[in-house]
Amino acid sequence: MSDKPIINLDRVTKVYGKGDVAITAVKDLTLQIKAGEVVTVMGPSGSGKSTLLNLLGAMDSPTSGIIEVDGRDIGHLPERKLASFRRFSVGFVFQNFYLIPNLDVIDNVIAPVIPYRGRTIDNRVRALQLLKSVGLEDRAYSRVRELSGGQSQRVAIARALINDPKVILADEPTGNLDSENGKAIIDLLMSFTGQGKTVVIVTHDPRIGLAVREYPRGCNIWMQDGVLSDRPTYDQYCWAE
Repeated sequence: MSDKPIINLDRVTKVYGKGDVAITAVKDLTLQIKAGEVVTVMGPSGSGKSTLLNLLGAMDSPTSGIIEVDGRDIGHLPERKLASFRRFSVGFVFQNFYLIPNLDVIDNVIAPVIPYRGRTIDNRVRALQLLKSVGLEDRAYSRVRELSGGQSQRVAIARALINDPKVILADEPTGNLDSENGKAIIDLLMSFTGQGKTVVIVTHDPRIGLAVREYPRGCNIWMQDGVLSDRPTYDQYCWAE
């Protein structure tokens, strides 16, 4: 794999509001993440970790600094290109799954691509392949309301992969799961780094940090008050640094 970072942040700051009510959520942050790494972003509520994830996914724009993902400066792209970036370059996995309850599993996986490209039959073939990769091929035509929490999150992961993104952004992906299912989801996310995908996970759960720390291409980042902060029990920098 290339040593060139797929994610590069250079002195990134994000400020919400103005004047006396301004809040600096991320402050002068510089960070590099290489392709195929899995990185956890950890820290207390209000530390800036969710803001960082939103910036990486172009769901928010920086107040200053440079954010490059896969060679593109996403902080200065026009909205049309930003929409394309969000859909095809990154995949999102959320704590609450956000599946469409009146659709079956396979249609939930296909939903992001239907308006954009490919014949329907090709989309369904790829969706079935992805469901097989997450262990749910036999539930392809089940309604999502029939699934457990762990199964729902696996569907959400398959959906995040349908456009073959290079980066997967996961926001508290185990927050609504029990310990056993949570570990299975983290193991599944880490497995996709073997395909060259980069995974960034925001979490409060120290067990995830410990699991990722043992992974050959894993590292933990601790945030406090919008900046990277030392924490004795976690690695601060990625394995290759």
